[in-house]
Amino acid sequence: IEDMGRAFNNLAEAAGFSSDTFDKLNEAVDGTVRKTDLMQQANNAMLLGIFESSDQMAKMFDVAQRLGQALGRTANESIESLVTGLGRQSKLMLDNLGIVFSVEKAYEEYANTLNKNVEALTDQERKQAFTNKAMDMANDLVKKSGEEVLSTNANLDNFTVSWEKFQAALGKFVTPAILGTTNALGGLLDETARALEIMSDDKDFGKFIDIDAALISK
Repeated sequence: IEDMGRAFNNLAEAAGFSSDTFDKLNEAVDGTVRKTDLMQQANNAMLLGIFESSDQMAKMFDVAQRLGQALGRTANESIESLVTGLGRQSKLMLDNLGIVFSVEKAYEEYANTLNKNVEALTDQERKQAFTNKAMDMANDLVKKSGEEVLSTNANLDNFTVSWEKFQAALGKFVTPAILGTTNALGGLLDETARALEIMSDDKDFGKFIDIDAALISK
């Protein structure tokens, strides 16, 4: 959690996202995704440069959760499918959420908005066309799905999230004592290793070992 949280904060700051980005994401998924999983998917999304703001990312995480619920998928699985699908322009991953569309038509529609031919679109523009179409499709599907209602599975996921919070709090509480012990033990092992190296480099000690081994063999 510490490592991922540090990366999450750095990426969010670099992207110009608000300081409460994680809270927005957690609220968007109704607290049904573990902190580590939520930060991992958010980090992936920010590294791939999919979303323009924390609000947009939170909205699409909510969309992914709701679409996944309709198809019997967990919120984390659904968000992963959305992030990977958008970031890598993978129709196969988006199919997991029922998002199906013609990529060529998406290129054509986007090219028209730019007064260009499809052949003249840059790689970045093609990626943007794909992302725009997928997000539009996702939003339309959510509108048709009706009002959001948390399922039994979602409520059980809330318990899993609470258990992770407890583990993190407990770990934070006992970490100083554990680090103190491991640091002390590490220092002792280092000193012992250095002593053994000195002994092994000592010629007289080496002769003593050779004599002792000869006596044992007899």
